[in-house]
Amino acid sequence: MMPTLDGFGLLNELRSDAKTKTVPVILVSARAGEDSRVEGMQQYADDDLVKPFTARELLVRVSTHLKMARVRSEAAELERRLRAEVDLERNRLRESFTLAPAGMALLSGPDHRFTFLNAAFLAITGRRAAAQLLGKTVRDGFPKLEGRGFDEFLNQVYQTGEPIVAKEREVRLRRQGQGPYDLCKLQLSPAEKG
Repeated sequence: MMPTLDGFGLLNELRSDAKTKTVPVILVSARAGEDSRVEGMQQYADDDLVKPFTARELLVRVSTHLKMARVRSEAAELERRLRAEVDLERNRLRESFTLAPAGMALLSGPDHRFTFLNAAFLAITGRRAAAQLLGKTVRDGFPKLEGRGFDEFLNQVYQTGEPIVAKEREVRLRRQGQGPYDLCKLQLSPAEKG
């Protein structure tokens, strides 16, 4: 019954504007049917109030939705702050791994894909660029390790979430373009669980 824009159109405009997207909206209508209420909720109204209603009922609903909006806003702000803190700590950790003098690599998923490796790891494995291993599985990056027990250790850690404290194990890796197999020491042989 509004002249150029009905209530649902107004609600759509409010929800599409970043400044008013989170403002609580209570639809007030003379239509008492369930279809009208469902349509209002599908348009992301916070509540639907059908005429006739008392002033007290309107005040209680408005007060309730303002409190809920405040709680949602505070929760969203807390989530933004926590995400920023997590990102900061993740960047610090990544920087520490990057600068570490020991070779370090992070693997992800059941197929053990490289998601991070530092310069020391590249040097140990004879790779010139991280792109030679990032996104690849351990099996694809180091096919000569298959059947030597490393997959079992990686699978066990992935499946159980339990770390394995390890001692060094000698492995010969062919460093790309650098001649014969070189002796490397990888820390993948379990000494004890911890």
